[in-house]
Parts: sequence; C-alpha cells; structure tokens
Amino acid sequence: MIPLSGDETAGENRPIRSHRFPITSPSVARSSPKARIIKSIAVALVPYIRRKLFISRHYPPGPKGLPILGNLFQLSQTPWVPFTQWKEEYGEIVYLNVLGQPIIVLNSVKTATDLLDRRSRIYSDRPKSVVGNDMLSGGMNIALLSYTPMLRKLRRISHEGLSKRASNNYQPFRIREVVQLLRSLVKEPKAWRSHVEKSGVYLTLSILYGLPKSDEEREWAIENLNTFIARMTYTLAPGNYLAEFIPFMKYLPSSIAKWKGEVLQWSKESTEFYQKLYKSGRDNFKDGGLVGNLSKAIYQEQSRYSVSDDYASWLMAILYVAGAETSQTQVAWLILAMAKYQDVQERAQEELDAVVGRSRMPTLEDIERLPYIQATVKEVLRWVPPAPVGLPHAASKDDWYNGYFIPKGTLCIFNLWGIHRDKELFGLDADEFNPSRFLDEHGQISLSPKLWDSTKGEGHVGFGFGKRICPGRYIAEDNLHLTVANLLWALKIRPKSASVPNPINNYHFNGVILQPKVIDCDFIPRFPELDTILEHAADHCQ
Repeated sequence: MIPLSGDETAGENRPIRSHRFPITSPSVARSSPKARIIKSIAVALVPYIRRKLFISRHYPPGPKGLPILGNLFQLSQTPWVPFTQWKEEYGEIVYLNVLGQPIIVLNSVKTATDLLDRRSRIYSDRPKSVVGNDMLSGGMNIALLSYTPMLRKLRRISHEGLSKRASNNYQPFRIREVVQLLRSLVKEPKAWRSHVEKSGVYLTLSILYGLPKSDEEREWAIENLNTFIARMTYTLAPGNYLAEFIPFMKYLPSSIAKWKGEVLQWSKESTEFYQKLYKSGRDNFKDGGLVGNLSKAIYQEQSRYSVSDDYASWLMAILYVAGAETSQTQVAWLILAMAKYQDVQERAQEELDAVVGRSRMPTLEDIERLPYIQATVKEVLRWVPPAPVGLPHAASKDDWYNGYFIPKGTLCIFNLWGIHRDKELFGLDADEFNPSRFLDEHGQISLSPKLWDSTKGEGHVGFGFGKRICPGRYIAEDNLHLTVANLLWALKIRPKSASVPNPINNYHFNGVILQPKVIDCDFIPRFPELDTILEHAADHCQ
C-alpha cells in the first residue's frame, strides 16, 4: 500500500526519474529517420508558409482564377477591354496570376505615375524574353533589355539625335514625305491607307539612316525590316516557344532543337542587315553627303560610350520598329477621325487659313500659333493609342504600395486605353474625338490642374512612363504636328458613305498595334494653287 502522506515513506515509493535517460512515449521512441526528416522539414517550412499566406492576403484585388492556371483564360485577345471593366469592380490596381506569373494592371494615371515614374528605380525592368531578346536579338533589343548599365548607355547615346533641338535637322525629310503623301492621296484616294503607311516608313528610314536614296534602296530596306518585325512578333507571341517557360532549353544543341537553329539564323541575318543599314547612314555623314540623320549622332557618340557597332546597329533598328508603325497608325486614326467629325476638321482649317493662309505650306514654326492644331495632335495621341496596353514593366524587387504587396518579378501593365478614357480626367465625352477638351474659352491650350499634374503638361500619357518613356517622343510629336497641319491645310477629307462607323469600334489588333479598319474617303484639294505650292516645296527639299 502506497502511503498518501509522510515525506520519508512517500519518498521511498516515488517512481525513479533519471535525468540522464528521460522516459519518452513508445511512438516517439519507435519513430523512423524518415519521419524525423519529414517533421524537421515541416517545422522549417512553417515560416515560409506563414509568409506566403500573409502576402497572399495583401495582393491587390482581382478576379479569382483557377488552380495553377490562374487567370489565364480570363485574358482576351483585346486585353484592354477586361482591364477597363475590372477597374469598375476591383479598382485602379488589379492583381492577376497567369501560370504562377504575378501581374498587376495599372488602370489610372495616379497608380501608373506613383509606381512607374516615382518608383522608377524599382519598376524599370522588362520581363525576361529568352527567344525574342536573348536569341533573336542577341540580347541587344533596347525595347526588351532589363534596366542595365548597357540600356542606360544606349538611351544616352541616342539622346543627342532624338532631342527636341535635334528634331529641326529632320525638317527636309518631313517636307519631302508630306508633299508625296498629299499628292498620292489626291491621285489615288482608294489606296489612302497604303499611302499613309509608306509615308511613315519612308520618313522613319530617312530620319534614322538618311534613306532612301532610290526606290530600290527603299524596297530593299523595307522588305528586310518587315521580315524582322514578323519574326520578332512571332517569337514574342505567348506559347510559340516552350523555352520561354523552360529557359534552359536555349542551351540545347541546334541538332536536337531545330527551332533554335532557325532563330539563331534569323539573328545572324538581321544583324548583318542592320550593320549594312547603319554603315550606309554613317558613310552618308563621312562622305560629306546628307548628314541630318540619327546615324550621324550615334556614330559620333559611339567611342565616348564604348558602344559596339552591333549594339549601335540594333539600337537603330529597334527605333525603326518602334517609330514607323506607330507614326503611320496615328495618321490613319486622324484621317478616320476627320471623316467622322467634320466639325473638328472645319475648325482646324479655319485656324490654318487665318494663320498660314493659302500661299505656302505650314511649317513647324507655325505650330506655336496654331493652338487648335496642337490640341488636335494631343487628341490623336489620347483618343486611340496605337499600343493600348504598352510594353509591360517588371518589378526588380519586392515592394508595398497603399497596403498592397507587389512581389519581385511582377509584370506591371499600364492600361493606356482605360487611362485615356478616364471621365474624371477627360470629361464625360472621353470616347469622342474632341480637341476642345484641351482649350480654354479663348481657344488657347489649357489643361485642368489635375490633368496637367497627371500628364506632365502633355494632356496624355501616350509615350509611356519613367525611365522607359519613349526616347523618340520629340521627333514623333514634331512629325505628327507637321503632317496633321499640312493634311488639313491642303485637303478636305470626305467619307464616301453618309454613315460613318465609330472608328473606335472598327479596328483590328495584331497583338501589339491597334490598327483602324479602312473606310473609303475622298481627298479633295482645298484650293487650285495646291499643285504649284507642293511642287515648289518639293524642289526645295531635294
């Protein structure tokens, strides 16, 4: 019998507890090494799992997706449409996940400016492009490069030739191409879209390389450039190459990976072609010929920045790709806007007649005295942006914004279409083409304080944000000013049909650029002296 009291007796009957050999439960004593490893891993994963759960609760709001696939099937071929709709449901910043890739959509000027401008040191990277950049472009595509020292060099080296001051050097090219465009529109109005396209392409070639010297040289350059654009578009299209999802595949030998051999051959052909084009522009300068081209500026700065011929030639080529298609697309949208909004056309022509008259063509020096033309150009850049969602930026490190967590590697897409249709910024008629939104009661350029601050005084954000803003924006703006002013000064644009469809619902999208569908138009000279004036202008820009 165990006594219930008495220290001495109780002590004698206490169970013996060895400090050296503690008693454990039979289940633990019999646990296998595998069980102990699993338990250790589970304990080690607890902080990671807790962090993931905490972070997931702090992503921005967005549509619910499927396991693993995420929001893959909620993206359409016209992504700006759901992006704009989601703004109403989820707000100015929307979170998506596609096959594990985090994406945020910036649906307002404020969110885009806060992140891409004010935090540009974090949000200036690009998504990794294994095939399109690393292989096809040899890692030299300025549009796809991460924000590296080389990218900064390439942007600095191009600044001299793309600055506002340098833009005046390209005036002869602009006059030559706009004269040819006007003549072609009158002579063959049914092919107006083709004329506009050629005008944009020829002008871009001239500014970059001092070309074309001949029709043969034009066609040679355009054919090769269009081939590259088609190849680049194909390599960048999601799903065409498994290597984008499994990057080590780029190291497979070409004998096994036939696609790799094909892409590398494309790269070789493109590099050789771009070097020929660049050399042609440089030689133009060195031989004392036509020197007002970008090749001159790049060539003069190469040694200063230690940039090779390969990088310089690819820089020029990507500037062509970025500039030629967007510029001609903007002019095409302008023509459709003038066909639809005849009152806008007539008001612009009244201003041109009052300021310029009908005895000479408008010049860039006239633009300051043409506020309605300035407003019209702003509206062209706002109304239908050629790239409605732009090229995505990427976050280079984890970040927090307004209580939301944005992980490193997140793709940041600015919904330019939705931003430019913000009724709080642009008014209830934001879907309409209305240059007067940028004018005061006296007909002078005037932006509301909110719009001024949000767009840095531009009235739109069509050239992008932060350190990725379009480097050729001053050239593009001057090109558009001169083309718009001369087009409306010289011609009446009249649609063939009495009923003109709304252009913003009449387009096709090639995956990058939003192109308008063509409607038949007449282009009627506004005064009989036009031919003589155009001939005189052409003679002075030879």
